[in-house]
Amino acid sequence: MAKENSAAAKTELSTTKPKKKSKKSKKKRSTTASRNKVCTYNGHTLYIGKRGGCYYMAGNSREYVDRSYCSSCN
Repeated sequence: MAKENSAAAKTELSTTKPKKKSKKSKKKRSTTASRNKVCTYNGHTLYIGKRGGCYYMAGNSREYVDRSYCSSCN
């Protein structure tokens, strides 16, 4: 009898599904939202790229300027 009970207990344990761990959501940071001062170049808002390049958007393309224009934006 004891063997039958232990076998039944094993099958019950194997049918239970493990709980999924909750994933923490990671928020993407905006390049200009975290800065206090917004820098401009000829009326265009300047952005800092992933590798530190300084640029503004001209239509659908990026126009790069010298990094010194973005140095005071940090």
